[in-house]
Amino acid sequence: MNGGKNNDFWTLLGQFFQLYPKQRNISENTVLNWRYTWNIFLSWLFNVKGIIPEKLTIDTVTPQMLMEFLDDMVRDRNWSPQTRNERLSMIRSFYQYAASVEPLYYNKVKELSWIKKAKCVDSSGVIDYIPKEAMTVLLSAPDPTTRLGCRDMFYMSLAYDIAARTAEMTSMKVKDFDPDKKVVTLTGKGRKQRLVPVSCQTIDMYNSYIRSFHHLYDPEAYLFYTIHNGEHTKMSSDTVARFLRIYSDKARKKCPEIPEKIHPHQAFRTSRAMHLLQSDAPLATVALILGHADPITTVKHYAAADTEMKRKLMERASKEMLPDFNDKEAIWKNDKDIIGRLYLGKN
Repeated sequence: MNGGKNNDFWTLLGQFFQLYPKQRNISENTVLNWRYTWNIFLSWLFNVKGIIPEKLTIDTVTPQMLMEFLDDMVRDRNWSPQTRNERLSMIRSFYQYAASVEPLYYNKVKELSWIKKAKCVDSSGVIDYIPKEAMTVLLSAPDPTTRLGCRDMFYMSLAYDIAARTAEMTSMKVKDFDPDKKVVTLTGKGRKQRLVPVSCQTIDMYNSYIRSFHHLYDPEAYLFYTIHNGEHTKMSSDTVARFLRIYSDKARKKCPEIPEKIHPHQAFRTSRAMHLLQSDAPLATVALILGHADPITTVKHYAAADTEMKRKLMERASKEMLPDFNDKEAIWKNDKDIIGRLYLGKN
């Protein structure tokens, strides 16, 4: 099949992002995911396969090449079978669009259709959490210069900092936060209490929050509350889920890796536990923070579920055996939007 002129690829890719979403009435978040996927794919083509942007054509990408890319992403970025399948569909969508413009490209669509989707295994033993970089974007989403933004940023940061359950957060009293000792008293399952250390950054947020929401200091008042009929009432889990959904939608515009559907437990407690374990925090310490009486519980629910931690162990074992590979600086380094630079001529 004749792949046409070299710049056909970039012309069609530009049209795909500019016209196709309008034709199909596709949401902005979906388009952001497409761009994110194609940025990663193009980076891989240039860096790993050594393809020169000006030489990239419709025919360049083969089924074998695309499968190699997907396998690398599963290994290096810990893509789940579902994520792999979604990214594959996003790449195929472009070639389907190209074929609708130029029927000669239908053979390429047929070629890529041979790639089988990964089987989505039972996820009961897989922990779904938010990566560190994405969590940073999410926690920065509220505007602390507003009253509610101050509250929500403090809530989210504290929940993540201490890996608390939603029920533990909403049941917390003002007296349970001790900024001088830098600890919080949490009441967990079975009304068991535990002390959890708090970071200095979170304490700074606490001081600002207290001034705005608890200027009449009442140690027995709920730390987080809502007002109904003029009375302070305990914040509900629905309220937490509601503002988390708002901020996750906002943050996803900057970081598409933030899940479409996000739950407070997943966002804060689970993610914090996984990040601590990935940072080589002692298992016994993480178990104490989570309130697990037996560290085996932590192993079952968290440590045994993270492929990245298993990979680190393998890396340590083979570090002295494998040679170093210092790659040259890529041409797209520090360029957040490869697609925009290459097909729209952005500088």
